[in-house]
Parts: sequence; structure tokens; C-alpha cells
Amino acid sequence: MVELMKLNEGKITLCEVPIIFTFTKSMYYMQKELEKMAGEAWKRIFYDCGKIDGIGCNSNYVGIFHNDPEFQKIAADKFNAFSFCVDEFNKLGKGRLEIITTDKDKPLFVLRYYFSPIALAYLEHERANKPVCYHFAGVFAGAANVVYPGIEVIETKCFAKGDPYCEFIFEIPKNR
Repeated sequence: MVELMKLNEGKITLCEVPIIFTFTKSMYYMQKELEKMAGEAWKRIFYDCGKIDGIGCNSNYVGIFHNDPEFQKIAADKFNAFSFCVDEFNKLGKGRLEIITTDKDKPLFVLRYYFSPIALAYLEHERANKPVCYHFAGVFAGAANVVYPGIEVIETKCFAKGDPYCEFIFEIPKNR
């Protein structure tokens, strides 16, 4: 995926989706200010924005490579496709993901995220008392929705709280 990041005449794209880079301190500031203005709704806003990003990027990736025999081989098995996405994310330099447990029948995944830039930004200012990586939870949910429609992601551990890593649980809500 990192090879699909391009800079052309000042426009940066990833999988042909325009992107911006922002400083982690800005993400911290945006989250804190939105929390003051919107209360707990800030979490859903950041989650939904991340989900839009994950769906857009992975959908475009699939569109670019859908005719490639190697990609078709990977995509034929949902778990293989999920593992591939994790490997590609790890090449982007936004921390490191590790798949901990899987249950191909549910689907259920537990993903550990080391060096979350958002958690690291929080620790520059304060120690959080609850998980703060809602944007990444949304990105992971959006990316996984390309393979597992309806999947949602919840962060259960967060480096910003003092946990050794951020941990995310992927599952299809029971009411679906």
C-alpha cells in the first residue's frame, strides 16, 4: 500500500484517495476541543471519520488490484485478506499492528497496536483515563468492512492509559 502513496504537483494520495498529513499534537488538540464542545459525541465523530477513511482507502485498493491474479489469490480467503491489510498498514509507518486472536467463524479479531501516534500525542500532555484512539478504531473498522461487512471495532486497552499497547476487538454486533 505504501507504494501507492504519491505526491504529484503538491497533491498527496494513498490508493488514489487525497490525504493530508497532520501533526499528532493537532489530533490531540482537536479531540480535546471537540470533547469540550460535543461531550462524549466526539468519540463517534472521530470513529466515523476514521471509518470513512478505512472504507475509502481499502475500496480503492480493491478497485486498483481486482484483476491482479496475486490479489485475487489473497482476497479469496477473508482472513488472508485481513492479514494482508494488517501487513500493508504496518508499512505506512503509523505504528505496528499485530493480530492476536481470530475466530474465522464469528468473525472476531483482537488486534494489538503498538506506538499509536494518537496515544503517544496524549502522553505528551496527560495520561488518559479511557481509550482515546477512536480514529484508528474507525479506520480499522472501515478497512475490515470491505471484507467483513457490518464489523465494528472497540478499543479495550490504550497506551495513553498506561497499557503496554492499544488493543482493539473486531466483531459483528449481535443485533445485526
